[in-house]
Amino acid sequence: ENESEGDESRVIKLNIGGQMFEVSHKLLLKDRFSLLAATAVPEEDSILKPEENGSFYFDRDWWLFRHILGFLRDSILPEKESLLRDLFHEAAFYCLSSMQREILLVLTERRNKKKAFSQLQAQRDTYDIELESNRKQRKVKRKNKNKHKKKQYYADELPDPFGFTSRTKTRVATVL
Repeated sequence: ENESEGDESRVIKLNIGGQMFEVSHKLLLKDRFSLLAATAVPEEDSILKPEENGSFYFDRDWWLFRHILGFLRDSILPEKESLLRDLFHEAAFYCLSSMQREILLVLTERRNKKKAFSQLQAQRDTYDIELESNRKQRKVKRKNKNKHKKKQYYADELPDPFGFTSRTKTRVATVL
């Protein structure tokens, strides 16, 4: 029992691209089939061998690795999509299948939201176009309706060639 307690509190040194990280044995075992988990198993059982100073060296981007540790600690991923894509490739290198699954889930969910939003926007645009088209059609119909309406002229509107004028409006002619 004492040996397993000491084993869980053991710290593993990782040299990631020249940056040293000291990580708990327990954290590295969160994804048990990963390369990181291989650094936490006894040396005789591991496929990886430590450097002379006892650290495990990986020629990878340490800036991205800090996000990997954040994910292993708290299951938190960054928001930025380009960073998620870079992390997906890093997770593939370290064989962190749990992190890869989570990143794919987040990216797929975002893509589906964008697609749904685009579809809604397209439907709205189509509705706006139809609405505008209907407005134009109504205007044309009104103009055409007025165009075919019979015009009625009254006596006081017509020129009076003989000088007779009347104050009362008498319908004189209906013209199409």
